[in-house]
Amino acid sequence: FVFGRGGEEVVEFRRFGVEPTVVPGISSALAGPMAAMTPVTHRGVANKVTFCTGMDRFENTPSVPAYDKEQTLVLLMSVGRLRQICEAMVGQGYPADTPVGICERATTPQQRDLVGTIGTIADLAEEEKVRAPAIIVVGDVVGTLGRELA
Repeated sequence: FVFGRGGEEVVEFRRFGVEPTVVPGISSALAGPMAAMTPVTHRGVANKVTFCTGMDRFENTPSVPAYDKEQTLVLLMSVGRLRQICEAMVGQGYPADTPVGICERATTPQQRDLVGTIGTIADLAEEEKVRAPAIIVVGDVVGTLGRELA
């Protein structure tokens, strides 16, 4: 269960004496980047990945991890706060030219992929009218497999 309500639903079922059946699957945090041909780790580029959400339990923009060139950030539920998150990343020392990829509606016929940088992606997403659901990937892995940055 990653940032979804799955864990909360299990607790609620159990509260009523029902043991739910859970069918494991691949998280959108991995499926989205894979569908966009973006590895979350890649030898010589990124050796760690951190999954973050675009809002905390109080619906505030959460803090972002400190910059680490060898780290990939995968942001879920973050499209509506993309500009604030990018500003927070720059404030945490992320270079504005750090690559960013967005995979909107991953694995569906309506999938769209957009690439840019921390400094350009919020404007690009606005221009392209990117909407949820979308997975955002931040780090040098974006473009590793041939995507050009805007």
